[in-house]
Amino acid sequence: MPLQSFLPLRPPPEPAADAPDPEWLVVSGTNLAGMYLLDDPFAPLRATPPQHVLANSVYVYRILNRDDEGGSSTGAGPADVEAGPGG
Repeated sequence: MPLQSFLPLRPPPEPAADAPDPEWLVVSGTNLAGMYLLDDPFAPLRATPPQHVLANSVYVYRILNRDDEGGSSTGAGPADVEAGPGG
């Protein structure tokens, strides 16, 4: 599922009706820092340590689903991602 991007993206294909909810959110360090996107959409994630950091530039968060500790699969705020190591 594509997230907001500085450059225009093609519309994503419609997911299959029986497709599972996404489990991971992956965002670049540039977007996480709010460098080029209007309204800084990833600002809430900065308060939560990621599960993994790849190549010191790509941040990986586990999305909580409706059954995990009160999380929701509808957003991407700090309450919707699981804190990684050190969090």
